[in-house]
Amino acid sequence: MPSSLLCGFWRCVSRSATGSGAAGWIAEMGAKDFAGGTVVHISSGTSALALASLLGERKHRAESFPSNLPFVILGGGILWLGWTGFNGGSAFAANGDCALAVATTYVAAAAAMVMWVTVERILDGAPTSIGAMSGAVAGL
Repeated sequence: MPSSLLCGFWRCVSRSATGSGAAGWIAEMGAKDFAGGTVVHISSGTSALALASLLGERKHRAESFPSNLPFVILGGGILWLGWTGFNGGSAFAANGDCALAVATTYVAAAAAMVMWVTVERILDGAPTSIGAMSGAVAGL
């Protein structure tokens, strides 16, 4: 019973901010929502943050480093390419909205990649290719 109350409360709170399509106070500020991404990303991001803080720090952290570098780079590159097509295509025309969506996709992914590599260099002493691709995917 408490979980169903929490779910109902969370649905009301998240929907008032994000709405669907043209609804919600974020849309009233002038944000364009291609394909419902605002609803999905804000809702799932805050839910993931709540769950991560509930679960706590990962155990056996040293054993969980990825080992297949080519697949990480290939997968991240394919995701980046697909994301660009999806965001650009969501404008349904080759116009300024499309160009802005594509440019925002590249700038966000590149900025996140640079920040991830910078933080990794500060914390670990050297950046890694897997860290760079993780940053790019996080920026998408």
